[in-house]
Amino acid sequence: MCTLPGHGIPRDHRDDAYLTPDRDIFFCETNGRITGATHILDVFRTRLLSAELRERRVFFEHFHLPVPSFEQATDQLQESGLAYEPETGTGVILVADLVEEGATVIYCVVAPDLNGAEKMQEQLHHLFPSHAQL
Repeated sequence: MCTLPGHGIPRDHRDDAYLTPDRDIFFCETNGRITGATHILDVFRTRLLSAELRERRVFFEHFHLPVPSFEQATDQLQESGLAYEPETGTGVILVADLVEEGATVIYCVVAPDLNGAEKMQEQLHHLFPSHAQL
């Protein structure tokens, strides 16, 4: 989130971007209003992160993580140490249970930087082997 005071945009806006395999980031859309998962990510940022960590974390929301069940995925994240930890402000948060619809969950990786997010993503690939490369 960022604000653009003095530029005719007096409120927060959200930018959507793609991360390529070459680690290039391409911005594809700017939303000047709350859209899609904005409210969820805002809650994560303001309710789960301490004030000092809010500007020092990245959030990557991902779809279609194949899991045996939401409960088993939660247990496996806890056991592996990948579950979100309030003390560090890092980890994986399961956002939505789509197991009945397609045996997947939506999740969000919270990390200090892009490298940390990629490392967690790799760990998820090992934890859930059927997870497709994103």
